[in-house]
Amino acid sequence: MPHVSLYHYESISRGHPHATSEGYKRHVKEVNLFRKKWMRYVEHDPCYNPNLTRDGVHYTLK
Repeated sequence: MPHVSLYHYESISRGHPHATSEGYKRHVKEVNLFRKKWMRYVEHDPCYNPNLTRDGVHYTLK
């Protein structure tokens, strides 16, 4: 049976989005594109627990 270790280095290939003004602009553009494409699905996700808030990024209790 194979054994592996995987590592994820956040922003290693593209750089941190707030490190440069160009990186930040690219980040904002990509976030807006993501929201435009997927927000209607995210807002009406039947699998999302209704006891959790959608405010913020930490999925806290309502």
